Amino acid sequence: MKLRTDGDGIMKIKVIALIGAVLCALLTPVYAAQLDIQNIRKGVVRVVCKSEDRVSMGTGFVINDSGSIITNHHVIASGGEIRVLTDELAEKLKPEVERRFGDKVKSSGGLVSDDLEIEILFYIFDKLTAAHKIWSEDKRDLAILECSDQALRPLSLTKSNLVHEGESVYALGFPGKGDRVGVTSFLTLKTYNGVVASKEFNSNNGEKVYQTTAPFSEGNSGGPLVDEFGGVIGINSFTVGQRVANVELGEAIRYSIQIDELIKELDNRNIRYTLGSVRSGADWFVRLGIGFAILLGFLAVGIATRRGRRAVRDVFEKSRHLVKPDPAPDPRPEPASQAFIAGLHGEYAGRTVPLDQSAIVFGRDPQQCGLVFPASSQGISKRHCVMRFDFARGKYVLEDLGSANGTFITSAFLGLRDMRLQPGQARELNAGDRFSLGGPDNVFELRSGAHNSYQPLNGGQYSAPAGPSPVLRGIKGEYRGRSVTIGDKAVILGRDPASCQLVLSRSSGDVSKRHCALRYDGPSGAFVIEDLSSTNGTFVLAGGMQEQIKPHASRQMKPGDRFFLGDPEVLFEVGLE
Repeated sequence: MKLRTDGDGIMKIKVIALIGAVLCALLTPVYAAQLDIQNIRKGVVRVVCKSEDRVSMGTGFVINDSGSIITNHHVIASGGEIRVLTDELAEKLKPEVERRFGDKVKSSGGLVSDDLEIEILFYIFDKLTAAHKIWSEDKRDLAILECSDQALRPLSLTKSNLVHEGESVYALGFPGKGDRVGVTSFLTLKTYNGVVASKEFNSNNGEKVYQTTAPFSEGNSGGPLVDEFGGVIGINSFTVGQRVANVELGEAIRYSIQIDELIKELDNRNIRYTLGSVRSGADWFVRLGIGFAILLGFLAVGIATRRGRRAVRDVFEKSRHLVKPDPAPDPRPEPASQAFIAGLHGEYAGRTVPLDQSAIVFGRDPQQCGLVFPASSQGISKRHCVMRFDFARGKYVLEDLGSANGTFITSAFLGLRDMRLQPGQARELNAGDRFSLGGPDNVFELRSGAHNSYQPLNGGQYSAPAGPSPVLRGIKGEYRGRSVTIGDKAVILGRDPASCQLVLSRSSGDVSKRHCALRYDGPSGAFVIEDLSSTNGTFVLAGGMQEQIKPHASRQMKPGDRFFLGDPEVLFEVGLE
């Protein structure tokens, strides 16, 4: 390679290098601090609670596509009917409110009085989206609502271990003080920025909180405190400061409940949410951009002097002799020994599929898929997702193939729970990670170790081996007409998808989170069932008798015996088939 050293060539290189350095230096911090506020706004709502004698208002935010909304308990504590104002609905209502109340506001100097605010509120209340309370607690000042608006955008949550003092944050909400200027101010979501001042402990109720400089006041209660990566780190809740006649004297200190406090309750109630984890990637982009800007800067300075030009030319000339052909690639890593996926819930519950270097496509199309679901399967696309071994990473990866209802990952190792995959984006899986297709009805887990091998048939499809196998049959309830293979390792039945292999829906009220355990004892040819201290009991039906199993006591059952979980309508039978 020859480097031109005439005047025109040097000038072109200097201009290119300087422009590149300036662009890198400018754009890198922009990327680092960029927050998609417009998308975040779609997940924030104004919460209005109207009873006969009063109206209370606050803010809330959405955490899943089922319409679960988080706010403060004190926002809805007065009782009454709950409605929420979404960002999309607010934009539709603004012209109507402007036409009806604009002249009244102009006549009062552009300010909205208390009486006029109440008049506007009562006018639009019936147009707001209805919501209802799922749970709330006064001590922790947290509440969970639910509404059916499908246009809401769920926000991801970020745990406190990723949050550092001094980092920038944004408080989104509807501060009451901001409702006074302009007729449509009541409908306008506001965003204020600040930093995390400290992580603290609220001695009144034992909650962990953030102290923040992001301004908020009454009306912001229950709103999200968002980091620069779009993750909700806290729930804006209260201020501390001296007040006289409802006026703050001096600057108030503002506190947000750490999102970890909410996650505890979401887990207890099996409410889905997503944990965000994009920070490390953004940090590396910033570092790379800064490094590139510095490199181009040195290059520009070097070219600006005669000695510098000679040094740069020498470097380019010497580099020609250092370039060598690409070495032969290293042997590709082998997949983890005896890796397989186990069906936990749904069509493949109780069955295992061995993994090798080949990709397995999940879906309903038998011509294109290796693991095929019946054509009648709800929520499963024709080509739903694919699992394959990534030789570059040395791990199995899962990729959604543009499915209609999504592919979701739960990973205790990565702190993810029901995270929906973006189509075309491969996600690494570790042993113990779980994934579901289209929702909680079809759940699998990646495992390593011994398993019951299923032989590939008909172009890679998997089915159970021949011969009688110990099975659990559903007689009544949501598993009616379905069979699940049982082995010598206990299968846990219950409502908790994180700890149970056979998961019953949340609507199964008499079934505990971890209700009972069932296994097959090969030497004796009997099934063994154990109650796990369930609330409503585990009952065995055998020989015309009904017997309740004592907590943590085991009982043998022979093929043909039946049992139910709390309610006779949740009935199973053990057998061989």
